[in-house]
Amino acid sequence: MIMSKHLIIFTHGNLGQSLLDTVSLIIPFDFEIKVISNRGLDLKGSVKLLESAIREGDNFLFTDFPGGSCFMASKLLSKSRTIFTVSGVNISMIVSFITKYKTNSSEELLEIIKNDGKRAIDY
Repeated sequence: MIMSKHLIIFTHGNLGQSLLDTVSLIIPFDFEIKVISNRGLDLKGSVKLLESAIREGDNFLFTDFPGGSCFMASKLLSKSRTIFTVSGVNISMIVSFITKYKTNSSEELLEIIKNDGKRAIDY
């Protein structure tokens, strides 16, 4: 049985929506990517918001940074659901999900996304 995969971008402020708007200028996609913000929410409120965004199947959750309330909410929920959380969301990670989610298992996709996200950082 093939498990469906979903992407949720959960960030502080408007960061997630800005990233998705930018990605949509780079590559077309024809499925829903949920963007949620923790603006005005405490951790309990963030957990509740995230809970309402999770769908049946494997949920990939991109957060802005480790240790933040978005990341902590995802870790609390991942104890009872299939959530693959990756912090440090960037454009490359979103593009990788869009282009590779159909052809890879969730575990493979997680590794690809982590590697592509790291590769996007240069100095």
